[in-house]
Amino acid sequence: MKTLERLRKWLRERLPQSREGSPEWLRERVPDQFQNPLSNPLWDSGEVAGHPYVGVNTTESEDGASDSERRHRHPPLVVVPGLNDPLARAGEHWWFDALLVAFCRRFAEDRSVYAISRPPRLPKKLTTREMATDYADVLDTIAPDEPVDLLGLSMGGFVVQHLAADSPERVNRAVLGLAAHALADRGTALVRRWQRYADTGRWLAIELEAADLVATGTVRRLGRLGARGHVELSDGPRAPADFRVSAEACLDHDGWARLPEMTVPTLVVGGTADPFFDAEQFRSTAARLPDGSLSLLEGVGHEAVVSDHEVFDDSIRRFLAQ
Repeated sequence: MKTLERLRKWLRERLPQSREGSPEWLRERVPDQFQNPLSNPLWDSGEVAGHPYVGVNTTESEDGASDSERRHRHPPLVVVPGLNDPLARAGEHWWFDALLVAFCRRFAEDRSVYAISRPPRLPKKLTTREMATDYADVLDTIAPDEPVDLLGLSMGGFVVQHLAADSPERVNRAVLGLAAHALADRGTALVRRWQRYADTGRWLAIELEAADLVATGTVRRLGRLGARGHVELSDGPRAPADFRVSAEACLDHDGWARLPEMTVPTLVVGGTADPFFDAEQFRSTAARLPDGSLSLLEGVGHEAVVSDHEVFDDSIRRFLAQ
């Protein structure tokens, strides 16, 4: 701990923080448009219906394919993030936006893709269904005259369950990515532990555990290093209470009664080693859906998004192309 505190002091002395959260030396050397994602020339970003977002293939591209032409081929894909969204939202850090864009590009060959965060300063006791209502406004803004495809990641899958059940006219296809109808016991225990960390400001502990869950090998080590740098330079999330709101909503969610109301084609993608859900939950969730299908990944957990993304991506691409 003493070594970490010395490193923190050294960084603070040499990399003083501006109000925008970027080290001053970086802001002096990098053009404004690369620091402020609202004007970043490399990808589309900003706010839609109060939600921060980044987007790929949402504007005119080098090959001349406009957003409307892409949508004629395939509907836009909207990605709804998981529990840790408040720790680093779209639009808060240029480097995190770059990671979101890299994820979006995996599905953006012939469609527009949006990664859309929850708004900052969430109301207390906000439920996943209320979050879904807010996302419905986002869909109305992005695609007012057509349905979109949805990809909910982990807790984002909880939001997608309500969104697809309450607004089927807005949804073409839905993917519950690493999400079942509710947390398993081990998932509940994990989220409660993260709640305790958040209550005492132990953001690094949350981010290190999260890095361990989504990656393996060298990528995991890089993720842990990035987590330390993020926490040390930012002093934790910009809206700390939002993590607690999201955690409570995650713990309270049970979509079992909503699944029969999800009439849109829906894919459940889950791993048998997932830290938040059991394999049987993935099976029962898919079986309860009126038009559900299952892609169960053997021996894989949440790292399917990063370290084992080929099989994760392939199942989603094939489903969305149907």
